[in-house]
Amino acid sequence: MDFWWIDWQQGESGGGTGQDPRLKMNPTIWTDKMRVTDSKRRCIQNGKCTNKRGVVHARWGGLGNHRYQHGFSGDVAGLLWSNLAYQTYFTATAVNVGWGYWSHDIEGPGMDHEMFVRWIQLGCMSGIMRSHDRGMSAGGCKQWPTETTDCSNVRPYNVPLVYEDMNREALVWRTRMVPYIYTYTKQAFETGVGLIRPMYYHYPEEDMAYPASMDMNLGQEPTTRQYMFGESILAAPVTASAGCTNTRDVLEEPCGLTSQKVWLPPGTWVEHHTGSVYTGPTTLDKKFANWDMPMYIKAGAIITTIPVRTGHSVGRAADPYYVLEFSVYPGASTGNTRVYEDDGQTFDYLQGKSAWVNALYTRTATSLMFSVNTTGTFNGQPSQRAAVLRIVNSMPPTSVTVGGKAYAFS
Repeated sequence: MDFWWIDWQQGESGGGTGQDPRLKMNPTIWTDKMRVTDSKRRCIQNGKCTNKRGVVHARWGGLGNHRYQHGFSGDVAGLLWSNLAYQTYFTATAVNVGWGYWSHDIEGPGMDHEMFVRWIQLGCMSGIMRSHDRGMSAGGCKQWPTETTDCSNVRPYNVPLVYEDMNREALVWRTRMVPYIYTYTKQAFETGVGLIRPMYYHYPEEDMAYPASMDMNLGQEPTTRQYMFGESILAAPVTASAGCTNTRDVLEEPCGLTSQKVWLPPGTWVEHHTGSVYTGPTTLDKKFANWDMPMYIKAGAIITTIPVRTGHSVGRAADPYYVLEFSVYPGASTGNTRVYEDDGQTFDYLQGKSAWVNALYTRTATSLMFSVNTTGTFNGQPSQRAAVLRIVNSMPPTSVTVGGKAYAFS
């Protein structure tokens, strides 16, 4: 079995176990452990050994459940903006109990395509991105466009074309980020700190990194809505509606902008969707269109991605990196990054069968020198790969040399 989704209800006395809830023995954590370690147990008991990793997706089983990878928060209580906002806060703080790879049901009401777009965008900026419909797609529930009121929508393409474009843009961005995300998965394995981190992990001395009040609307203010997506990206998902009505009364067309404040910590930040540069600490009062996924890149960062082309966009997480794209952001004279890779399937990485791609640049007023190399090997590793260098917010170069030789560029 490649993947187990265990839908056991969380709780110390759930599932008819009959145990004393005071003992705090949550059955979920045991079902998780049984599935994840099943291959090792079979190997010991009957010699049926496999080298494949065990993967579990399950509800919260109590402290220590982070050992068993993917978590999810259960059924969405209601398709409301306030619940979307709370999930943003929940996503960031799950790492405080070790579970940095947390996920939520991604869905939207049939009559509110804007909310569905924002839910997908949050999923794309989460540790685990997945869709789940609570069974509402079955039975007599007819989805959009037949029914526009009560039915939950979980298919990103089952929306008007303009919203489908928004959903596709978010999903493509997520796919392109696989090298970045997988590298932080390796870091989480080594350190226990996940991809998603509350702001106070990186800026503990800044008041704005903490919730201003225990009673505030969680996920609806900068102090509880935004978080770090790794060390280089600040994510601030939109958690409110534009609050307007299309004057043409056409459901299929978006309208208006959503006003949202974003707090930027000390330093220089580049807005992902506009390229605008800001200096913190400061609080921005911004207006975002439905297409916008508010993210701010730390100055000097290198963000590593893979290319995505039409017809080759599904299942890319399991592909070797035949091409890596390096985007260098302005604001520093030097910078570096590392990208982790292994076979993605087996326990061979525990025996050192893995590799690191190391990238480094130095910049002056008139030039930028970029170097990249790979250390380590593993089964299935590409024998060669292409590298794409993007220099963000920069004028086109006058010349490019690779290995001391002139190189054609675009």
